[in-house]
Amino acid sequence: MSRLTINESANGYTDKIILTPGDFTTAAGNSTTQVDIPVAIGDVIDGAAMQITEAFSVNHNIKVGYDADVTAGAAVTEAFIANKASNATSTAVNTGSHLDDGGDANNTRVVATGAGNITIISAGDLSVSTSGKIVLQLSIKRI
Repeated sequence: MSRLTINESANGYTDKIILTPGDFTTAAGNSTTQVDIPVAIGDVIDGAAMQITEAFSVNHNIKVGYDADVTAGAAVTEAFIANKASNATSTAVNTGSHLDDGGDANNTRVVATGAGNITIISAGDLSVSTSGKIVLQLSIKRI
């Protein structure tokens, strides 16, 4: 994961993470898979963009959010990026209920209430995919 300063970033995002199947892990006995990005108390997350630039060979919905706010399977816990099918190339920007793009309550930012993670989670195991690439960009104001 690389972090940029605002002056280095041409698009305003501070973090750019490129994920492939090998970056995802599955807990023992669990069919979900995830990657965590640490944030500290007081950090402000005000933007998330996810591009699936190479389709995965398996089809599972992917969501992005803050810690327990995003869980596999439940539509209401989509947080920053709502469900996106992993087996097709696509782009999603602020489509979740916490950083929405004009729906719901028009939320525009999330303040971390404690040390935690931004979680990229899939309803099924992405680590078994024979292809796939996600470019995730985040705008995080860090304390």
